[in-house]
Amino acid sequence: MVIMEHVDGQSDPDPEKMSKAAYNQLSRAVDILHQADFVHGDLRGPNFVLTKHGDIKIIDFDWAGRDGEVRYPPHLSKGIDWHPEVKRAGGMIRIRKAHDEYMLKQLLPHSKHLSTIYKVVWLMCFYPEQTSLGRWFSIDLDAN
Repeated sequence: MVIMEHVDGQSDPDPEKMSKAAYNQLSRAVDILHQADFVHGDLRGPNFVLTKHGDIKIIDFDWAGRDGEVRYPPHLSKGIDWHPEVKRAGGMIRIRKAHDEYMLKQLLPHSKHLSTIYKVVWLMCFYPEQTSLGRWFSIDLDAN
């Protein structure tokens, strides 16, 4: 049985324009899938719809199934930042929850800034003599 619903909204939403509430909703939906031992396998922008009310809907469950039982197709787009394990295999490996979680993190609007923050913190911890403690800065990750 297939159940469908018309969703009035924008597919492939711009991550920079999505609210924190939409990300939390998306994360919760993935958690529910994972708690039931299911995976999606293709958590990318084109597989989401942002409704006019700000809700997010996951679409395109072609690859979805039980964690560790379903597989990626044989040929994956090389232009997508897949989980490192998926990149190495190039397709046909079993889809795991960790792969979904990796793809979900790629969607966070501030994820590209986090690596910079971690590098600064690392430098301050391991090379304090080369960093100026007077140059503290912060980024509000809860903005939106």
